[in-house]
Amino acid sequence: ESLGVGYYSDGVLPSIFDFSEDFEVIPSSTYEVEILGRSDKPGLYRLVNAYNFGVNPYLSEGEGGADGDFIEVNATDPEGVYITLQNTHVDFGYGEILFQSAGSYYLDNDPEYTIEQGKADGEFGTLVDGNITFPVLSYDYDGETYYFQGVANMGSYNGLDVGSEDCPIQIVLPSASGSVKAKAASRARASQFERRLKGSPSIRTHKNKSLQKNRNRIARIQDLPQRN
Repeated sequence: ESLGVGYYSDGVLPSIFDFSEDFEVIPSSTYEVEILGRSDKPGLYRLVNAYNFGVNPYLSEGEGGADGDFIEVNATDPEGVYITLQNTHVDFGYGEILFQSAGSYYLDNDPEYTIEQGKADGEFGTLVDGNITFPVLSYDYDGETYYFQGVANMGSYNGLDVGSEDCPIQIVLPSASGSVKAKAASRARASQFERRLKGSPSIRTHKNKSLQKNRNRIARIQDLPQRN
């Protein structure tokens, strides 16, 4: 059932693609979404049409999912929030983009990994005062440090880093406090202003350094990103 309108900060698309050819400054990825909840299972939420044209600021007409698509977030444990592998249905010609939060990725890829371990290590999201945030994790590769909150697959590209302090994955529920919603609304207004100023994006190019780095890592290790 609908809980009302909240805010979603999409750290997925701007982490993988470079929109700077259309936007001199990458706009805020925060925008309004309808959020569903279940009275029989508190903490289970669905973000409706989060990757649809007219909702997500990075999509042009004909791109993204169909009406009624959703991203499901499991916050039944407020200290162990995660997003299982979800299909955004966004395809810019490289394959549909699927993503999941880091904790969920580790659960899927390490048979000895547990939610309790991940919570203790600070690898799961948290729900506080109606605000769902995912931790920014890091790993070192080839002399550089990379930051991520989740992992994405896109056609032949697997293990792509998504989310960071610059491109956060965050959800503000309709029940959030006024100050939390006010900050999210401010980010959303910045995104709307930038879109009106620049128009919808028309050219999307891979962040080549990121993709080359991921190709190299996948070829060498096959199971990335690794936990520190």
